[in-house]
Amino acid sequence: MATKTTRAGAAKNPAPTQEQLWSAAEEKVPSLGAAVDFLQKRRLIPEGAHALTSEALITGLLHLAYLRPAHEFAAEGLIALAYVARAVTAEEAQEAVSRAVLERAEDQLTLRLDEHASHVETRVADLTQGVERMRREMETTVAELRDACDSVQRAEETLREAREGLASAARSGPVLHAPGEPATTVSSLTIDSAPTRVRRAATLADLLQRQVLVRDATLQDDLGNRLTSEQVCARARAAIDEMARAGLTPPGDGTVEEARVLPHGDVVFTMASREMAHWLLKPTVAKPFARKMGMAAQVIERTYKLVAERVPVSFNPQDAATLRAVEEANGLRPHAITRADWIKPISRRHPAQRTAFIMLTVAGVEQANRAIRGLTVAGRKVLVRRDMEEPKRCARCQRYDGHYARECKAEQDICANCAGAHATARCDTRDDPRTYKCANCATHGHAAWDKNCPTLRAKTSGRIQRRADSGFRFFVTNAPETWVSEEEELARAPPPPTVWSQIQHHLEDADADPRNQQTQPRIESFFGDAMQSQHSFEPYLSFLGLTTATPHWRVVYPTPHGTGGVSRSRSLLLINRRLSTNAWNPIPIPHPDVTAVTIHAGDTTVHLFNLYVDGDHDTAIRAASRAGQRLVLGEAGEAHHHVWLGGFNRHHPAWDSPTNHHLFTTDSLERAEVLIEHLALFDLQQALPAGIPTLEATRTKNLTRPDNVFASPGLLARMRSCVVERAKRPTKTDHFPISTTFDIPTDAAPARPRRNFRAVDWEEVDGALAQRIEARAFPARIDSKAVFDTTLDHLMADLQATINEHVPEVASTPYTKRWWSKDLSRMRKEKERLGRLHYRHRADRAHPSHVEYRRYRNMYADHIQAAKNDYWKAWIDSVDGKTIWDANRFLKRGATDGGGARIPPIWVEEAGQRRTLNSNEEKGAEFHRTFFLPPSTSSVPSGPYPAPRFAFKPITNTQVRRAISALRAFKAPGPDSIPNEVYKHCADTLTPVLGTLFRATFVLHYYPDRWKLSDTVVLQKPGKADYTIAKAWRPIALLNCIVPS
Repeated sequence: MATKTTRAGAAKNPAPTQEQLWSAAEEKVPSLGAAVDFLQKRRLIPEGAHALTSEALITGLLHLAYLRPAHEFAAEGLIALAYVARAVTAEEAQEAVSRAVLERAEDQLTLRLDEHASHVETRVADLTQGVERMRREMETTVAELRDACDSVQRAEETLREAREGLASAARSGPVLHAPGEPATTVSSLTIDSAPTRVRRAATLADLLQRQVLVRDATLQDDLGNRLTSEQVCARARAAIDEMARAGLTPPGDGTVEEARVLPHGDVVFTMASREMAHWLLKPTVAKPFARKMGMAAQVIERTYKLVAERVPVSFNPQDAATLRAVEEANGLRPHAITRADWIKPISRRHPAQRTAFIMLTVAGVEQANRAIRGLTVAGRKVLVRRDMEEPKRCARCQRYDGHYARECKAEQDICANCAGAHATARCDTRDDPRTYKCANCATHGHAAWDKNCPTLRAKTSGRIQRRADSGFRFFVTNAPETWVSEEEELARAPPPPTVWSQIQHHLEDADADPRNQQTQPRIESFFGDAMQSQHSFEPYLSFLGLTTATPHWRVVYPTPHGTGGVSRSRSLLLINRRLSTNAWNPIPIPHPDVTAVTIHAGDTTVHLFNLYVDGDHDTAIRAASRAGQRLVLGEAGEAHHHVWLGGFNRHHPAWDSPTNHHLFTTDSLERAEVLIEHLALFDLQQALPAGIPTLEATRTKNLTRPDNVFASPGLLARMRSCVVERAKRPTKTDHFPISTTFDIPTDAAPARPRRNFRAVDWEEVDGALAQRIEARAFPARIDSKAVFDTTLDHLMADLQATINEHVPEVASTPYTKRWWSKDLSRMRKEKERLGRLHYRHRADRAHPSHVEYRRYRNMYADHIQAAKNDYWKAWIDSVDGKTIWDANRFLKRGATDGGGARIPPIWVEEAGQRRTLNSNEEKGAEFHRTFFLPPSTSSVPSGPYPAPRFAFKPITNTQVRRAISALRAFKAPGPDSIPNEVYKHCADTLTPVLGTLFRATFVLHYYPDRWKLSDTVVLQKPGKADYTIAKAWRPIALLNCIVPS
């Protein structure tokens, strides 16, 4: 009815004219400031310093046209944009005047410089002639010194490599052993004690290093007869003897053992030692030796083929100056790289290709091994490996039979993609991997050209086994560090990088383990001093579908997590244990990428949503929006505050930098508008200022903003900070952490101090307790219940006072890891310092801090992995008859994420309806009703009772002492928190008092109330599908250790 009245009334009023619309719009937008405020509120122009720019004006006009507004909104928007255009025009006019003045000044300066340059040119011409004369004189001197310098440089490099190898071996001592053979360290490894495979490879390597190639040698005698290998060897020995008489003395064992003439005319000489081969390769020796072997002969050093992966395509391998620069930057000797070629022809590259593979030819085995450790090419660190000749695959029949298509005898072509009877170029399903079928394996799932094809891997493995020096990362030399096989290198390497979830404490300046929490950033929010939550999107999940946390955090997974239809969850929350479990509850949302909790802080209710939004759809945004609307409608009348945070993967000028305008495509803006519409439903505003990047692209290093934090206005008023912690970016990730802090008081969990009973001087504790007991003068006999209670109270007070005085408390830290050490803490601080230095010099890509930061981050991660492996291996080795049960408990308790436990909301049936119990009081009452039967109302029977089987004897102190010695150490105590260790180590002091108390219980027929108290711990029954009902849990009662059983 109200709607009809309004429409009727509206029909009677005449429509405003165009002049009235413009007048009203000008009144609403009277100035430039009001115009900017009007446009920013409606997200037509960005916030901050980029509001008054031409790009902002164009963006605003496009958005205004896209929205198709009503007349009033269009008038106000155009007037506001006119103010912006006027301001931009004025600024551009100022810039034009400045340019004109600058151009005039440049003209005057150019005239003055031309006059001065004419005088300088005359003087430079005279100096150039003098320099040219000096250059010609110096060239003669340099030519004479070059040979000597080359020899000295070779000696220095050999000495430096030997020193580095010895220092590395003594410092690290990595384990080198073949499968099934005993382990041996590098520091103690010799060629005689090395594994069989290493000895074979070292023998072949020694032979190759003793060989020298002579090209274009004269292989005929004076009569024109071709020389045999023996005659060539004799000529080489004669040449060396003649050179020795001329002053070029070879090493002590300098002789030629063998000469082998190759079919194409080259000669391979095998020397008696490696020193002899190195001597013959010296420029001062190689030239006279080559002349004696023929006028056109050349002594060639052995070269090695390497593959450099993912080299930027801007690199020019044909430029000699570029190759010399690579050698200098990576510590290689000049002309060590004799050749470099792209493996794939440039004409076959994809238009958008940025990197490619290069085949390097390196002279000298030491130089090749140095290159394998990694090269920096065109400003990029590239991986270098040995070239491995792969089996030949026929492009027609796809077989690995050692022939090519031109030699193939098959009757028809076989497709390399789908194994069909047609040529690969005519395959219609080349872009659909689901249709791939290997023609060699006859299996679906991969093509014949796939590098992971089992047939190709088997063929390659066979070729490797046939060569003694194959299967090693380096070219084998006499240096033990080159004897590591690729299998051992992979076994010692850290696991491949995965997404991660880092757990951080607000009050402690420490980082968690980056291998336990892999390769994705975290977004964290802090509420007051007692409340902290950790939010992670795309978190690390193990093969069991669980993340990795510590007991100081409670993990909240998405509602569908672990169900059959969900492959993996991409969102989770971690709630600090210092926050009372009464203060928060999970919000059920049927989406694997959304995790949410409701946090109650006094009169404030905060709904915290952590979202991972896929780039292809908006289902996570819609699921979070529906859940938020249900919460608002279900609790009408209360003040609701919302926080949305996570990886939204949406680009928009409202938060991205204008420099990323290439990301503002039509599709991106439309998807961002969906997010903006749902944010507007809850009046959520941006907490992180616009223009601040949260991601650095791995390849291009471009900074973008896929992650965001949005909050209600009421929360923004209480926000302390929302900053990007660039310096704390963990290893193996391209995202920056975002830290958001809100000032809201919350209910803290009750503090329960923990004491370290493993670090106690028990003699000191026993002496202090004995003094207190002696001062009390406990009675030797107890005759009344009052005296009993007084004696027990005094004893417990003395025990508690002694414990408080002599037993240290355990420091509360969220990084309680058995394997953590002070060295790792020191390395973490150094990593963060280098991270800050890396960010400070971000504009200078060539600054050494970037390489040092990446190197130290990887080393820090390797040290963490090594610390974990060493600790747990040592722990397994130390298991004995007592601790074997601890290992058994670890194995049998099932999979766990290591986080703190929390009982989920419990469902109960009341009057045929289902009700949720959220508070701890309600859950405790339901567990009590389920676990414990109501007290019996029946009376105790009066008899007759059977006769006693034996006469009762009072308890003696010897029995008490024997019972104390039988107590097991380090068991959970009861409500008084006094463990068995106190009674075991102070048995002589406590036995007289305890004996008196225990004997009095029988004399007085009295059992004190404090001995009836117990802590009931609720544990999950294993194998239950639903833990939201009380019957899926079981109780354990923890009595005080003093209670006689």
